[in-house]
Amino acid sequence: MKAVRFSAPETVAIAEVSPRSVGAGEVMVAVDLCGICGTDLELFHGTMPYVQQGLSSYPLIPGHEWCGEVIAVGTGVSDTLIGQHIVGETVIGCGYCNFCQSGSPVLCPDRQEIGILGRAGALAEYTTVPVDSIHVIKAQVNHQDAALIEPLAVSLNAIRLMNIGPCDRVIIVGLGTIGAMTAAVAKLSGARITALDPNPARAVIAERVGCDDFWSQSEIPLAGQNSFTLSFETSGNPGALEQCL
Repeated sequence: MKAVRFSAPETVAIAEVSPRSVGAGEVMVAVDLCGICGTDLELFHGTMPYVQQGLSSYPLIPGHEWCGEVIAVGTGVSDTLIGQHIVGETVIGCGYCNFCQSGSPVLCPDRQEIGILGRAGALAEYTTVPVDSIHVIKAQVNHQDAALIEPLAVSLNAIRLMNIGPCDRVIIVGLGTIGAMTAAVAKLSGARITALDPNPARAVIAERVGCDDFWSQSEIPLAGQNSFTLSFETSGNPGALEQCL
């Protein structure tokens, strides 16, 4: 199969590779679409902490925001899944440690992360994942939209943790993909949403996702003129986190 492969920092090619065989409890997926995340760019540049710590190594196939169709199943998996369109979890825990048993596989010391740590990603024609990590896409969901479910889950989880309601006034610092999704989900709670981003062109995005206000860096009102009940830092910039506080 063809796959995007990073063979070293800042060295990428479309390579012919053998797909991973389908093991017990796994499914093989024909990938429909795969997004490119900031983590993928860090892997490309070699700045991703896992690479610098020696946890991840080259060559690797990136891609953890994806959707696709099940084309084969391993032993122990129902063949009724064949033909189903699915998305999958990024983090795959061992399933046995205390973290996995308590529902926090992201803390599992023996975890894999598709396209990042220990398992090939979905920026390829096919990928193979554990059946326990997949979610079947409902028929009414557009398959192109389904590739955004993984990053959307980040925003949705944050909003749920904050228990936002109509009385809240929320500021979202950084209106990239995660920021825009966070704004859209937060708006569903009835709160008033302000977005802050240094790029004034993102005012168009703010309007599309339902923000009530948009500020570029040059338009921030004087301190004390506005107050917020909640803030979300969604840019990954240390200075933006300080700005939130």
